[in-house]
Amino acid sequence: METTTEDDYIAEPPPPPLLSTTALTLFPLILAAAWFLDLIGLGLLMHGTIHEFGHATAAWLCGRWAILVPIVLTWISPARSTTATCLAAGALLIILWRAWTKGRYGLLILSTLALLSMLAIFFSWTDAQAETAIIYSGIAGEMALPALCATLYFCDVSPRLRWDFWRYPLLLMAACCWLYSASIWSGVPIGLIGWDTDPQQERIAHDPQAYLDWLNDGAGASSLGSNDSDIHRLVHDYHWTTKQLACHYRGIAAGSAIVILLALLYGTLAAALKPAPRV
Repeated sequence: METTTEDDYIAEPPPPPLLSTTALTLFPLILAAAWFLDLIGLGLLMHGTIHEFGHATAAWLCGRWAILVPIVLTWISPARSTTATCLAAGALLIILWRAWTKGRYGLLILSTLALLSMLAIFFSWTDAQAETAIIYSGIAGEMALPALCATLYFCDVSPRLRWDFWRYPLLLMAACCWLYSASIWSGVPIGLIGWDTDPQQERIAHDPQAYLDWLNDGAGASSLGSNDSDIHRLVHDYHWTTKQLACHYRGIAAGSAIVILLALLYGTLAAALKPAPRV
């Protein structure tokens, strides 16, 4: 009777390395493609989706039901729901546990921070504070979520999700949104706004304060849709000033740029030191 040994089994092929020369080369190329899509107007479709996902993410962390309709809108329940809170917390606990058991420490840190934030919001925030955060997170998410996507680009999220493939289109979508939003709120010209001949657009193109005043006055409603509603509500219903918002969004633009640069630096160093690390 023959017996089989470990040497008789064919080893499964290793998963594609997430940190490779190809991945690092494609990162700046995807940014360049996103800039071009923004330039011809197609990037605004992705911009709208991430804007709405920013609202939805804040709503889930605040314990509310949220249904995302890409590009168009996000339906959010008017009050906190215990069921929604438990489901969101349970999902985060599952992600946290799987990240811990699989040794995916980058995902472990992110899920832990999200869970702690959710608990802090549940026990300390009022409904008015939660509503403010949900409205605020539309524009904030346009820069924060792409920075998160850039960080996860180099992470071993899950082989079952085929992250080795899906990270590329998701990074393209995130880059389209980030480049356009960051160019507005940082005031740094990269050729995406202010290139037309409209004097009004030229005046506000690289001045976040003027841009916010323009939105708050309602002049941007026809061209920017939900952004106008968000700014108007924050100023008139929750007593923010356009100066405060300009300062906040400028800070998020700078912070997200730093996170993206650090992610790229990490990817470069990790690929040079170890072909396929797990983070």
